[in-house]
Amino acid sequence: MLQPELVHAPLMAQYNIFYHKILYYGEFRFLQHFKNNENQLTKKLKNCIFNLFNVEYKKVIIMTRLLVLAMLGLKPMTGYDIKVMLELSDAERWGGVLIGSIYNALKKLEKDGYIEVASIESTGHRQKAIYQITEKGRDHEQELIIEALEKSSVVYPTTLYSGVSFAFKLPNAKAVEALEKQKKILEQEEKAIHAGYEAKLIAMQGELPALTKLTFDNMLEIVKVQSKFVHQAIEIMKNNNSLE
Repeated sequence: MLQPELVHAPLMAQYNIFYHKILYYGEFRFLQHFKNNENQLTKKLKNCIFNLFNVEYKKVIIMTRLLVLAMLGLKPMTGYDIKVMLELSDAERWGGVLIGSIYNALKKLEKDGYIEVASIESTGHRQKAIYQITEKGRDHEQELIIEALEKSSVVYPTTLYSGVSFAFKLPNAKAVEALEKQKKILEQEEKAIHAGYEAKLIAMQGELPALTKLTFDNMLEIVKVQSKFVHQAIEIMKNNNSLE
């Protein structure tokens, strides 16, 4: 998402709506949707949306390509096999990808020569392509890994910041009630991370690679920091009759 200083706070709510529409619609359908609703947008918001499209959507595409290539680097697979593996590993949470978009990624990767059809599997009247990574694909995979390691991954909870910034417009009780819901969501997220860790531990027969464990630890730390922020915001609101 955009850094807070790049967009005026009142535009954040609209901005976040369009962010999720990009992820939902995909590139072509989003551009069509954007064109149909362009007259509803301010110039500043249009700039924000174009910046989002050029940065955030492309980031999702890049990460999806990387994960697909990584899966095929293990062994040849069908699109369905890749989908199942990514779902089991909870890739949407830690990888920032949309699992359903892997089929488009497969088509594009094949077109670009990064993967190829190794064989066709027939099941009844259905045929499924089994893909394998090419040497060109292995080189591209390494390029994407380097790019992922180099780029900044700082993401601020901009929606939450916007809500807190304008909480003074609400009665204290309503603001606290809303944040209590946020608190529960964060608690659920923490439980989901713990469950993912346990599932990964079982899948790896009790031995997690050091970097994998570090990733889970970092995810938990991020959630705990945000939970602390929400808790402190609730306490401030409870201890003040007015937030102005």
